[in-house]
Amino acid sequence: MSSKSYDKRYKLKPPPQEKAPAGDTSTRQILLLSAHLAKVAQAAQQQVVSLTATNEQLQAQIEQQGQQLEQAQSGNKLVEEQVLQLQANLAEQDKALTQAEQRIADLHRECGSLRQQVIEEKAEAERSRTQALVELFKDMADDKHNRLLFKLLTAEGGQLGVLTKMSPVTSKNR
Repeated sequence: MSSKSYDKRYKLKPPPQEKAPAGDTSTRQILLLSAHLAKVAQAAQQQVVSLTATNEQLQAQIEQQGQQLEQAQSGNKLVEEQVLQLQANLAEQDKALTQAEQRIADLHRECGSLRQQVIEEKAEAERSRTQALVELFKDMADDKHNRLLFKLLTAEGGQLGVLTKMSPVTSKNR
């Protein structure tokens, strides 16, 4: 390493190159070199102190960032656990929704079945009522006084509406 690069690095001036008297040259140069080396040593010491302080600051930053990283990782674990819990809750809700949809479909089928049963029972009741009216009017037709009424009613086309309106049995049911 040349003295110029060394001097630039520590920003020191080179030792003065004064010409000493002929007999005193070596002592004077030694003193000048000693003073220069003392300055270099002092500058180096200041650099060491400065670098040590910088190193300590960097170590503190590294430790702080390490703690932040641990906290972030801990936070990530909490978030992952929450996501897993939410996924489990969603699966349970999805299962409950599927069961509810199945129950609704079952109820629709049951309602359709009951509706069909009501329609069939209503039709059977209407047939029974019609049969009862027919029997009633047959009995009335056997009576000579009611034959004329029976013929008139059947001449209307045998409409049940006509029969039920004039039937004494149905007038009680109204």
